Amino acid sequence: MFLNTVVHDFVDRGRINLGFRPIVAGFGKFHIALLLWSCMQIATLCVYPSFCLWVFVRKDCKKNESRKVWDISSIFGLLFYQCTFVAFVIKAVLWLDLPPASSVAVLMEMTRFVMKVHAFVRSNIPRALEKTTKTSSEDKPAHAVAVPSFSKFIYFLFAPTLVYRDEYPRTKRIRWSIVFRHVLEVIGVIFYISFIFERFLTPLFDRFGHAEISSGKFVLSLFGSVMPGSLSFLCGFYCLLHAWMNASSELLRFADRLFYRDWWNASSFAEYIRSWNVVVHDWLYTYIYKDAVEHVFKDCRFLATVLVFTVSAIFHEVILAFAFRFFFPVMFVQFEFMGLLLMFVTRNMSKDVGNILLWLMLCIGNGIQLSLYNMEYYARRNCPVSGESLVDYLIPVSWSCNGISHNPNWTISAPWELN
Repeated sequence: MFLNTVVHDFVDRGRINLGFRPIVAGFGKFHIALLLWSCMQIATLCVYPSFCLWVFVRKDCKKNESRKVWDISSIFGLLFYQCTFVAFVIKAVLWLDLPPASSVAVLMEMTRFVMKVHAFVRSNIPRALEKTTKTSSEDKPAHAVAVPSFSKFIYFLFAPTLVYRDEYPRTKRIRWSIVFRHVLEVIGVIFYISFIFERFLTPLFDRFGHAEISSGKFVLSLFGSVMPGSLSFLCGFYCLLHAWMNASSELLRFADRLFYRDWWNASSFAEYIRSWNVVVHDWLYTYIYKDAVEHVFKDCRFLATVLVFTVSAIFHEVILAFAFRFFFPVMFVQFEFMGLLLMFVTRNMSKDVGNILLWLMLCIGNGIQLSLYNMEYYARRNCPVSGESLVDYLIPVSWSCNGISHNPNWTISAPWELN
């Protein structure tokens, strides 16, 4: 495909387009994104002394009423920190006008920091509650026992896991050849995804909004995005969950490399969700699903499952909405409604039928999602809105500005008719 494109461009246009433009445009201002990431890292480091302060003050509270007030105040303080952290990062992304790829990177890191903070606090609260009522057998202060060391907190922030543990399995040494290979894979996959966008998607949608298109062309664009959408999906999976995670694991000597299972063999959507991204699934199961079942919904697993899908859908939608500067909840609908529906539809299917249906839904779903987001993105570029009100970001421009003609003028003939 790559060689075919190179030869075609050289013969037909007299130049070679290697698809670098999406990288240059998407990752612009990346140095500013790195500076913003540093600020996010510093803000996250402040969680550790704050947690130590909570443990220390709680130990000195002699009355249960005082401890209860302090605990409730600390919970609200944590919620305020998390909300302020998210709001600050989003505001910074918008104010700095970061391009889409740089925005996605920053917002994904924002989400990772939020999940890491929640995991650290949630995992250490039970130990702190137990230890602040008594001292250890070694007569150490209670807060010294209840709080893990700062080095463990630092390692957890960088480790390729979202579930906190005091200790993780470690390898004996760093294999730099493995690190170098995976870094090259990350770079290569990024260039390949850029090539896919430049070669297959940009020609389909870059004129969207200049003139009204027919329903037939709209349908062709949707299904024309299935192949590049599926390729981008597989490349993104390999880049993030294989190459990037293994490179960071090798650098940190992190031995647990179970970042995904054989999701491609899944026969149900529930099995796919558990296998596709083990890192995020473990966090959702440990800190959302289990807490919801045990403390919120009282053993109602269905409502806990709905909550898990809702939390996941909201974070995905926040990343996309503020990276592309418009609200177009395609992914939210896919997660919240289609995902739950597919869980029940594929539950009792045979393994072969379920796997075929799963792959069909993944390919079509990725194609439709990529099409709709590209249509809206280019429609807003070609039909710029004022942006003076919130409504401008909520109403899809692709539906109103030179949108879709509902007169496809299709003709259907029998396959045996030659003329």
